[in-house]
Amino acid sequence: MKHALTKAPKGNPRPALTDPDDVGDLMRRIEVYDAKNGGLVRYALKLIALTMVRPGELRLAEWRRERSGPQRERGHSRWNGR
Repeated sequence: MKHALTKAPKGNPRPALTDPDDVGDLMRRIEVYDAKNGGLVRYALKLIALTMVRPGELRLAEWRRERSGPQRERGHSRWNGR
């Protein structure tokens, strides 16, 4: 039984922005990002920053059309992560 409770494996800590000023700076930098295909990359970076998901979660997410309820007339869509 003593071997059942072993130490958790060490992981690599991932950097995170925890200061609101740093988040604002990141969003401003994304807004002026200019590179080949910059528009598409800029939209992707903004989406990740605004939804706070990992790139793999975003890549595997699906859009589904809602077919019932009051939003039906407006073509309401919902994002479903896997």
